[in-house]
Amino acid sequence: MLGATFTDIAIWIFYPFNGPATAKLGLSDIPLGIIGEHIGDWEHITLRISNFNGLLYKVYFSQHSGGTWVDTPSLEFQESTNKVVAYSSRNGHANYSQPGLVLQEPPWLNYFRKWGPKITYGLGIELEKLGSVLSSSDLKMAFESLVDVFPDEILGEDRPTGPKVKDSWSRDEV
Repeated sequence: MLGATFTDIAIWIFYPFNGPATAKLGLSDIPLGIIGEHIGDWEHITLRISNFNGLLYKVYFSQHSGGTWVDTPSLEFQESTNKVVAYSSRNGHANYSQPGLVLQEPPWLNYFRKWGPKITYGLGIELEKLGSVLSSSDLKMAFESLVDVFPDEILGEDRPTGPKVKDSWSRDEV
């Protein structure tokens, strides 16, 4: 690994069941019942050992589709041993270097493209046809003025963007 500087030892763990999820809203915990339950999942912990001195350099704790590297001084070891302690999430299978509450953003929160279908009602085409058959310029101008009063959404709807794209996500609301 890394030009023979390190040796990685991966320890794979099979979790036979993932229990129900809990949503945290302020100080309240909201049980989500069977949401999040599924059968079987694999996670791993990787020990990165220095090939120069044989010492543990850092440990990778997998967490669903990602994970984190933790440097040796920040690790917890079993009392009077050199065995690294890893914590599994409650009702889940993510691995952590410390016990405690770990809040996780839902994956959809990082979706930056537009959500949902783009809807075109075809009304714009019909209005253009109607406007083109109006012969009198006064009548045509009156018609166009009337159409301009309608909101743009009457012609169709573009899709919304996700929460992180909104200014209020990272800035104060004005």
